[in-house]
Amino acid sequence: MDTPKRRLRFGQFMSEQQGQWRTGDPLALSRAVLACSYDHRRLPRWLRDAILTLVDRSMTEAERRAYRELEKHRTRWRMVRELRRRSPKPLAWEKCWPEAAKRLEHGASFGSADAVKKSYSLIQQAGGERCTLESYRLAVRKNAKHKGGNGPG
Repeated sequence: MDTPKRRLRFGQFMSEQQGQWRTGDPLALSRAVLACSYDHRRLPRWLRDAILTLVDRSMTEAERRAYRELEKHRTRWRMVRELRRRSPKPLAWEKCWPEAAKRLEHGASFGSADAVKKSYSLIQQAGGERCTLESYRLAVRKNAKHKGGNGPG
């Protein structure tokens, strides 16, 4: 039961964890996440930001580049899926690629219709919605091996 006393204790605990995180204790994040989970509360903004900071610090520049590439292909894949699903009459594949490219032209995932088509195929090969960085890397290697190139653009 959520009582004023319980809310106060939870707030004090979270404040303590935030202070401990700021002084360099990474385990404060796990304690705070567990407390939120146990109390069925949303993560506070400071905790979400701290987790993102911790993850970012743990990644190499090569990993960041790989995730940016993956996200570019995923964004193109999602746009194609949206065009195919949300239209009253789903767009034909041939019309889908240029329409997706057009809708993405001002973003980081911009690419030609051919690039959108290749990205869609790549993410499908990597598991679609279940695509992970590892499955993406395997699909890129497989495509490069079969085509003798560097994969999609």
